Amino acid sequence: MTLSVNRSTQLPIIIHLRLRPIFFCLFFSMSTSCYTLKTDTPPEPKGDKEGLLMTKMSLIKRYLDKGQASVAWDHVRQLYQSHPEHPDILNLVGLTHLALNNEHKAAQVFAKAYKLMPKTSYGLNLSSAYISIGSFKKARKLILRLTKTSKKYKFRERLWHNLALTYEKENQLSKAHKFYQKAIKINPNFLLSLLNLGRLYKITNKDARAMRYYKKASQVCLQCFEPVNELATYFINQGKFGRAISVLNRYLKGSKADADSKSLASAKNLISLAKNIKARKNRNLGRTSKR
Repeated sequence: MTLSVNRSTQLPIIIHLRLRPIFFCLFFSMSTSCYTLKTDTPPEPKGDKEGLLMTKMSLIKRYLDKGQASVAWDHVRQLYQSHPEHPDILNLVGLTHLALNNEHKAAQVFAKAYKLMPKTSYGLNLSSAYISIGSFKKARKLILRLTKTSKKYKFRERLWHNLALTYEKENQLSKAHKFYQKAIKINPNFLLSLLNLGRLYKITNKDARAMRYYKKASQVCLQCFEPVNELATYFINQGKFGRAISVLNRYLKGSKADADSKSLASAKNLISLAKNIKARKNRNLGRTSKR
């Protein structure tokens, strides 16, 4: 498959640490989700140091999930000072640095955690940090090593996703496409790769294919506005206002409890836009028919 891209339409790739779509595959050793840091209720202290430590780490992850990176940093810094060689705490420090846009510091801390305990999740986060600072070949080398040494890793789609991302960032879109496809072959509901495949097809002017992936992404993540926005905008541009409004109403109905207020407002604005354009076109048609 050959993909060519209009460079002016390429979008920056960013990290979100909440329930919005992200394009770097971040993973907590105590979490099972790649695109959210949402955690369960923190465990009650067990009356010992280990139980208390676990509770504190769960609290930090909750702050990150809520987008309160500065608050998370205040707490994780104290743990780091008292446990400078604890891999899980180092991992949390790295994730907090990423949330604060301190990518180089994040890479240093992830590297330390991975050296102390070469867990696949730590290596995956390290590769994400490498990608964020532009060290794509370094990230690729690490990921390829992980694919060979982590045969039993339960979330191998995350490895292929990050590998694809290194190629996308270097504008090697055919290779990026190949490995995003490999990721969704392992996990057909893997949101990050669905979104990125949608974006790949969009920037190469293959809108119909892009919409298939955005539709799937919107079904996988009801509270994610990005795929809904892409679908609705596409339908509006095609003059299919009813379909655009239907997609947006479905999003509003299914995501009120989880979506952020800005996304909800954007969805409502798009509905108003679709209705206004439709009404204006109907008025113009009416004037034309009278003539």
